[in-house]
Amino acid sequence: MASKGKISRKELVHEPDEFMVLTGRVVTFLRTYQQQMIYAVLGIFLILGTAAIVRFVSNSNEEKASRMWAQVKAGYQAALQENSAEGVGKARAAVDADYLTLIDEYGGKQAGKLARLNYAQLCLTAGKAEAALPHFQASVKALGDDPAWRTVILSGLAHALAQTGDYGQAAERFEAIVSGGESKLKAEALFQLGWLYEKTGDSAKGSKAYKRLVADYPDSSYAELVRDRIARKKMEG
Repeated sequence: MASKGKISRKELVHEPDEFMVLTGRVVTFLRTYQQQMIYAVLGIFLILGTAAIVRFVSNSNEEKASRMWAQVKAGYQAALQENSAEGVGKARAAVDADYLTLIDEYGGKQAGKLARLNYAQLCLTAGKAEAALPHFQASVKALGDDPAWRTVILSGLAHALAQTGDYGQAAERFEAIVSGGESKLKAEALFQLGWLYEKTGDSAKGSKAYKRLVADYPDSSYAELVRDRIARKKMEG
């Protein structure tokens, strides 16, 4: 076990840190039935696979990048606690320059690539979708071929696109998640597809997405939202 105050390589590289785990899943811009929009970004799954990360920590620059990322994330956590009343936006702003420096200096290293994805998600969580968008797009190129990260990146990119008003491109990314392999984000992707298709006037596709969600993921919170929506419509009609 590492001594108090000292960050071990295992803590930096092997273990998912508290922030990365607690960001859980993304739930953004849910539309209520009275035309209101709820943006509740709780993050996306950033599951750090031990074997996938260890193999990249093979030189001094990767080690430096890993340590720097750990320090920047610690700074974000401290800023988040200090600015809890203002929320994640102010906390993100407090470490903005540090993240950009890390990405600029070590963007080609695995820790730098993951830091960029981490930063993109922080921007999205803070309501800065336009700032998040180029970093998600860069993450697609840097990590998109890795099955462990592809769905995570596509989900973040889809949400950023939707929040900037590019509904067509957002739907394409959510469709890619749904048509891909096994993923914990499929239920959420189907829910967002239903919303996006209805938003753009394609109620038939929207209904199809909702029905598939309820059929394939009946125990998910998203299926419960759809069932509640159907019940409300029946009461109103």
